[in-house]
Amino acid sequence: MIDMKESLFRDALYVMAASVALALVIYGVDVWLFSSSRFISLPDVFFLEAVFAVLAGIMLLLGSGGIGRGSERAAMLASAASAMGRDSVGPSELYRRDAWKPKSYVQAGLVLILTGTILFVIYLVSYSF
Repeated sequence: MIDMKESLFRDALYVMAASVALALVIYGVDVWLFSSSRFISLPDVFFLEAVFAVLAGIMLLLGSGGIGRGSERAAMLASAASAMGRDSVGPSELYRRDAWKPKSYVQAGLVLILTGTILFVIYLVSYSF
């Protein structure tokens, strides 16, 4: 039986491994594409990608919410059912329940934030040389 500490450790290890792998892939692609560029230096590319990765990770952590199409359809069906005289949950209850349900992608957000942090460390190390 797996206890909570092993599961948490395994999930954290997956997030760190995915972040390191993604940072290495981004590093390799950047070196391949921008090593001979005259317009932007390689450390500046690392910095920009680190900022974009952290911002994208924060947006994924925040998630999206609000009333989606599924909630609208359910509310229309509920109002049609109540108009026909059947007992059902009313549309106002559906909207109140689904008004703000955050749908975040926690692991993807954490991977992007950690990848951005790794790219920022690469920026600091490569800029100092």
